Amino acid sequence: MNIKSKIPKKIRVGGIDYTITLKNKFLDDDEHWGVCKNDLAEIVLITDNDGEKIAGCTLLSNLFYELCHAIDRVYCGQTMSEANIEKISTFWFQMLSDNYFFIENRTFPDKIRIIGMNYDVITNYKFDCVNSKPDIGIRIGTLEIRCSGDEDVNKEVLKRDLIMCITKQLVGNGLFSDEEKEEFRMESFCSGLYQVLKDTKLNNLIKEICE
Repeated sequence: MNIKSKIPKKIRVGGIDYTITLKNKFLDDDEHWGVCKNDLAEIVLITDNDGEKIAGCTLLSNLFYELCHAIDRVYCGQTMSEANIEKISTFWFQMLSDNYFFIENRTFPDKIRIIGMNYDVITNYKFDCVNSKPDIGIRIGTLEIRCSGDEDVNKEVLKRDLIMCITKQLVGNGLFSDEEKEEFRMESFCSGLYQVLKDTKLNNLIKEICE
């Protein structure tokens, strides 16, 4: 399969179209796999490593890593450290490899795999909270993701909140230090990730190449 032909030439982040450029190598010969040039709205990826083609899944992983840098710039004001970008991109690339999120339509998956565990997705769930009702929640003990069935809940917002809920599961799982949590603008980043997934076929491509 010619993975290079499947890589999108542009990906919109917020209102900015980032151009995706593929090169055999960087002129400076630095040992990096890609770079996000925010000032030029360009992501550059290398496709070869010492004359050998980089595997399709690795190429997509590198693309997603640089996309997280773009999301951080556009949605979060470029506040995330390299360590946080590495953690969040690794986690969400695995999530997209393991799951179809069906962001582009109104359906939800029946199960979502998070950090090696399969969670049942319960739609039309009636939360019994007296005061503020959540729209979505994760129960670790029973491995359930509960999605509100209230008619006034916007399904698009619910899917964005699904991304946020899953990300909170990562942040609260001990993978982020307290200092890293403070710099992570979670709601802004998750909104950006939702927008990118909704506007592209990236989830489908990652599943196709990496499963």
